Amino acid sequence: ARAGLVSFPPRLTVASARETARIVGPDLKGHQAVIFDLSRTIYLDETAALLIREFVNTTLDAGPQPGGCIIAGLSGNPADMLNALGVLDRVPEENIVPDTHAAAQRLRVILENG
Repeated sequence: ARAGLVSFPPRLTVASARETARIVGPDLKGHQAVIFDLSRTIYLDETAALLIREFVNTTLDAGPQPGGCIIAGLSGNPADMLNALGVLDRVPEENIVPDTHAAAQRLRVILENG
């Protein structure tokens, strides 16, 4: 598939981050773009935020263009944690969107240009 979707659970902690990395990690490099959906996520601990940073970096480094990573539904604690750790520094501003509908629209643009 040219695109992937990773939808995170309401709470992402050390234990769930390990399982998520095991399941999702190997699949990230095979996509031109990936949407990371945090719209249901209300809590991230530091380990989970670092996992998301690893996912973002893997996606950006593997894709043919730097716009291949879209963050959807980011707010509250997850937004604070990801910003504090610099996780979003490499993600283009236009790829941080309010919801999955906006993410799908942004994805179309990325895939059409890539």
